[in-house]
Amino acid sequence: MASWRILGLQGPKGSGKDYAYKVLADISPVPVKRFAFADILKEEMSENFGLDMQLLHGSQEDKDTSYTKIQWSNPMVEKFAEGRQGYLTYRELLQIYGTEISRMGRGEDIWLDKLKPKVYDWLEQNDEHIAIITDCRYDNECRWVTSSGGTNALIDGNRENTDEHASEQCDLPHDIAIPSKGLVSHGETNRHLKDLMWTAFGVNCHGK
Repeated sequence: MASWRILGLQGPKGSGKDYAYKVLADISPVPVKRFAFADILKEEMSENFGLDMQLLHGSQEDKDTSYTKIQWSNPMVEKFAEGRQGYLTYRELLQIYGTEISRMGRGEDIWLDKLKPKVYDWLEQNDEHIAIITDCRYDNECRWVTSSGGTNALIDGNRENTDEHASEQCDLPHDIAIPSKGLVSHGETNRHLKDLMWTAFGVNCHGK
């Protein structure tokens, strides 16, 4: 089986997964490219529900405070309401559509099956490069990274997380844990990420 240079980043919202990617892109002497399951999900949701792509790719606060045109009384989501009323926020619809509605009739691997060929095609054309998946949230996603010969890294597993949604629990198997910028200094985070690149891919970032 081919061994692919893939790094899967885990961690609850706000833990610094995208920040870790940006640091890695800056310090790595080998080109890296960001991929995300959520990017494909957001494209489909924007097309299906007319959602603002800028808000879909916005900050945590943007998604938590911006409302869609879908109400909890809508038959599509009412069974997930649990007493909630009014309009769903962008985050609420993202979570429910991505993990529940979209998988009906298409299986739990729907987003994985959509992302895999994009990653493999890019790596086949750039075999010395590294693909970084910035939102591994489920066991099947982490298993794919492992089975492809890649590495799973948990970003800040100790941060208190009050979101009870399954996608935010982050109790997944991983090869290494990296403290986020919220727990240690920027320099310490950089050191951990440089060590990760050496351990996982034999890439020496310590000259940067």
